[in-house]
Parts: sequence; C-alpha cells; structure tokens
Amino acid sequence: RDRQVVVLDAQGEDGVGEWNLIAQELGITPIRLDPTAALNGGIRLNPLDPSITTTGQLALLRTIIEVAMGHGLDERSGFALKVAHAYVTTTITDRQPVLMDIVEQLRHPEPESAEAMNVDIDDVRAWGLDVALVLDRLVDGDLRGMFDGPTTVGIDL
Repeated sequence: RDRQVVVLDAQGEDGVGEWNLIAQELGITPIRLDPTAALNGGIRLNPLDPSITTTGQLALLRTIIEVAMGHGLDERSGFALKVAHAYVTTTITDRQPVLMDIVEQLRHPEPESAEAMNVDIDDVRAWGLDVALVLDRLVDGDLRGMFDGPTTVGIDL
C-alpha cells in the first residue's frame, strides 16, 4: 500500500530529534520547523495546502491547536473550527488558503455557520474565540513563520 508517515519529533540538545537517524537511514530528509529560521527563509508548512485532503487539513488544524493549547478541543470549539474551515476551503478559490483566513472566519463567522446547527451566531463566535487566539499566535505571535503562509516550494506533502 502507498502510505505516508509523519513524525513530530522534539529536538534534543544536539538540535535533532531521536527520529532523525531513522529518517536518514531511510533516505528521508527531515523537515525542521523553527519559527526563527522560518522568518529567515526556512521551512513553512501550510496546514491548508491543497495537496492535503480537507479531512486531513481539519485533523492537522485540530492537532496543531491542541498541541499549542496543551489540551483537546471541546465540542463547541471543534464545531467552530469545523465550520470556519469548511467556509474557507469552499470560498477561497483564487489562491491557497492560509491560517489567517481561518482566524478571520473564527472572529467573524458567517450566518450560515450558525444556521447549520440552529444556534446563535454570537455563540459560534464565542466558541471559536480561544481557537482564533491560538491560531493568531501562529500567524502573528511568537510562533509565526512555521504555519502562516503557503508551503515552502519543494516540500512534498
């Protein structure tokens, strides 16, 4: 079967993770995500890259957010993220969607987002606030540069 594996590996004191050697033995060049390096022309990965399925994008977004928050998303926050993602991926067709598009949609959800579950639009906005703040940190905070734009050319997702 054609399978793809992704390992997120924290780096050690030597600047590489424990999976680095395994990757090298398999002939795989590890991708190193570093906010400082990314701002200086390093690697950037777009969780909304069109080469990733929409289901995969949403799962990746959830994982990134949950790691940044230090806990899982509750049902309401997950719903707000899901409808923001659905709106962004279906309406932005002239370019590659990026995290800032999700942040904006979480801050200013469309009425259709609330209608789908028969809830008030202000509830959807409130449910997505913490998610928007976490993503804002990746777009405009101390973690910017790693996930806040199109995927670096040459990276095969």
